[in-house]
Amino acid sequence: MQYQIIKKKSYQSNTWAHGETTQLMIFPHEGDYKSRNFLWRVSSATVTNEQSDFTVLFGIKRWIMPFDHQLQLEHQQNGKPLYSITLNPYESHCFKGDWETHSKGMARDFNLMLNEDAYGILNAVKVFENGKALGVLFPEAFDERLPLAEHQLTLGIYSREGNVSLQISDAVNILLPCEDLLLLHYTLEEVDEIKKYIISHNGLNSSYVVIFAVTY
Repeated sequence: MQYQIIKKKSYQSNTWAHGETTQLMIFPHEGDYKSRNFLWRVSSATVTNEQSDFTVLFGIKRWIMPFDHQLQLEHQQNGKPLYSITLNPYESHCFKGDWETHSKGMARDFNLMLNEDAYGILNAVKVFENGKALGVLFPEAFDERLPLAEHQLTLGIYSREGNVSLQISDAVNILLPCEDLLLLHYTLEEVDEIKKYIISHNGLNSSYVVIFAVTY
């Protein structure tokens, strides 16, 4: 297993029609969001208007999760209503990027974007000071039915509510500062090992931590 910590100071921020978006990670590293040339991308954005329309992204699957306020999404395709959903803070939702999506509510959110050659899942888990194993907190990331064979796997961990620790072994403990992004890159043979890693929150009784898994 290899890991890397993407520091907050290295994130790239830009404005969009209804707020600001900050790119935490794009893969491959030479990928480009504007040309949609990427396998997967992680970002955080602010929605500063009470109502807004999302950018249409053809061929992209999207996951979204608000952090601080409710966010209501109304999906349409070719002008025909599909459905609407209201997300509470730290609830995740997956939808097609080529849908016409209208949002209501002002919030900061977390986004995972995947092209057709990648598969991913996004969730938030409650983490306590004494910690729990990743396989217990986020079993969906290790489901054997997922298309893992002959793929590269990455697990991402992100916290807006304080520092996080990840205990890999008795001798190795990774400290993840608040708002930095931890990426674990591993092989199929290492899945059972990764499940046992203990994640804990430092300094708070409990807090939400964002976790996502991507295969590509």
